[in-house]
Amino acid sequence: MANSVWPLLVVALCLGGLTGLRAFTPITVLVWTLHLHHMRILGSPLYFLHKMPVVIILTILAIAELVADKLPFT
Repeated sequence: MANSVWPLLVVALCLGGLTGLRAFTPITVLVWTLHLHHMRILGSPLYFLHKMPVVIILTILAIAELVADKLPFT
């Protein structure tokens, strides 16, 4: 069971707690970790998370979330 998804889910849960439960920040950190090959999930249904289009989209969403949170009218 070397390709277990559990370590990935534990990391995502910990990142969620550490980032104040923002929606996109933890998953963005996770996809960058996967993209830079610091963690592997070969054979998992979540394998698509390491691909560059997913990394770009989630990075843009995380930045937009942070900006929207800092605006005074939201």
